[in-house]
Amino acid sequence: MSPSYILAENLPQNKTFYRDQHVWVCKSKGLKKNHTKRRDLENESCEQRMELFLRAQVVEYEPCDKPESSPSNHLCRVRVRYPKGSTYACHPHRLIPVYTSSSPAPHTTIIVSPETSEYRRLCVVHTLQSFLEIGCDYGVTVHRVHTQGLIPHVWGMDKSIESIAIARQNYPNLPFYCFDVLAPTEDWPAEIQPEVVAIDINGNRELPAVQQCIQVVLERYQPRLIIVKSRALAQTL
Repeated sequence: MSPSYILAENLPQNKTFYRDQHVWVCKSKGLKKNHTKRRDLENESCEQRMELFLRAQVVEYEPCDKPESSPSNHLCRVRVRYPKGSTYACHPHRLIPVYTSSSPAPHTTIIVSPETSEYRRLCVVHTLQSFLEIGCDYGVTVHRVHTQGLIPHVWGMDKSIESIAIARQNYPNLPFYCFDVLAPTEDWPAEIQPEVVAIDINGNRELPAVQQCIQVVLERYQPRLIIVKSRALAQTL
């Protein structure tokens, strides 16, 4: 089955949630209230207003405690369960859904972003079990997915000997490999089995190289998601 492509800005934002759905709970960045410029919670996404807190799973909707006529009636809380078992009732606008395809497995969705900050956030939000970054440079994204996303199995690859040396020095407990996926001179590391693969082989890299890397990943791993930072690819979608 052919992969499907989607721009990061077009990812669906759930209006309703279902039991056991994986979500990220956000917390406010602490913006001051301004009664002359009130924000519309319905039209402003969690991505714009909030910072990531913890991944959780949906338990159920809480009964609305406001009258039917209340304009805020649609903001009934959603109860979620955190990884350690505690639960919390959140407003829906504080939840980001972890992307899952409606297509039957095996199917790969490719999410494309032109910007580094958005790309790194996507990697944290949408990884559930295991993560590989191709073009990991100094290992910043790999480390963030591991620590903020609480993902135990992460790997980083880069063809630069210098970059991998720095990544290993900065994050000695994480595995990094000096490896050129487009021109491998040795066998692929057998222990790497990612659910999500991120590709950042220079955001301004010409489109054919990015497409070639995507094809290599599809043939090698058939991951659930591929997250790509590429301005050239984003412009084609």
